[in-house]
Amino acid sequence: MPVLSCSRNPSDAPIGTFLSHYLDLWRIIAAFMVFTMHLFLPQLNIYPVPGNGSSPFLHGQAHLAVIVFFVLSGYLISHSIHKKQITPGKFALDRSVRLYAVIIPSILLSAAVSCVAPQISPHWASGFLAEPMQPARYLLNLVNCQQLWFLCVAPGVNWAFWSLGYEAWFYVLLAMFVFLKGRERIIILSLAGLLIGPKILLLFPSWLFGVLAERLTAKHHSEYRNSVWKVGFFSTLILIIIVLLAPESLPLWNHGSSFGHRPWFYSANAAADSFFAILVAANFLCAGKLGDSNKIIPNNCRKPIRWIAQRTYSLYLYHTPLLFLVGWLIPHHDHHVGTAAFLAVAVLGSVTVLAHFTECRTPDLKRFIARGLFSGTLP
Repeated sequence: MPVLSCSRNPSDAPIGTFLSHYLDLWRIIAAFMVFTMHLFLPQLNIYPVPGNGSSPFLHGQAHLAVIVFFVLSGYLISHSIHKKQITPGKFALDRSVRLYAVIIPSILLSAAVSCVAPQISPHWASGFLAEPMQPARYLLNLVNCQQLWFLCVAPGVNWAFWSLGYEAWFYVLLAMFVFLKGRERIIILSLAGLLIGPKILLLFPSWLFGVLAERLTAKHHSEYRNSVWKVGFFSTLILIIIVLLAPESLPLWNHGSSFGHRPWFYSANAAADSFFAILVAANFLCAGKLGDSNKIIPNNCRKPIRWIAQRTYSLYLYHTPLLFLVGWLIPHHDHHVGTAAFLAVAVLGSVTVLAHFTECRTPDLKRFIARGLFSGTLP
């Protein structure tokens, strides 16, 4: 989730035009894969063909889409730190505003939908919303502690929040490594590892492969010809597509794993996730080495790609409660393609409006906070 805003943050620093749009394209693909899986959740009882709704196949695809987000995030955060010579204060402000510009309104939206759910659809709402300690669940997600150790709690109906409980701590771990030195770094990193527990650490390598890909991309000199990077780019891209179309073909894939269930929850397939993250990171590395001379992405497609990509974080965090709200409100018949299409369009339109007032205001909010707290300067 991933995680990428309406500004060029965190890629304000110079980055190749092709690579920038290529990463934007993957942002869109990953976000829509997660959206598609949730669109066909059995709780909504809306899916175009008979069956039990969202299948293990879609669950596997959506999970791998989040791994793509992790690699993307590692790549772009590393780029931001190294290219902009960012300070600890600036890094903390960037990441906090970036996260909470959407987290806070998303939690409020999730709470509102969860409160009205029993009145709208008592049958479907009685299960997951009847779980105890609902206020504590919202608080844990607000401070991104919903995945510590063997916790796995969602704010009401918004299950997509699970990845934020990983992503935020990946930021913290990388910041500790970059900004601390010597024995202090080792001690504080060890204490942080004890705090967050093994579940988050199991998926940390997937994020770090994105960091490694960015560091290797940043090296200006290469002994390989452009044709070698093209072969690598298309080879890894084909492999990624094959895996996304058939997740069970991924080496080390745990066919018995059930995403979101104890004890390891979304880290249950960490070995296969790491293998897939290596493929994605290698593809990004090759894409970065291709330069801007290629025409893989047509010029007339780049503006729409950028516009949509700038709203993918909002799509990721807003879509689940909106799907439930609209899906519960509209009259519908099971297995109707038109109903699923209407639901998708209604939710995407709502996300676009919400993004305009939240995610797209991230740069303004950041400048406002910087002026108020630090008089325009950061340590």
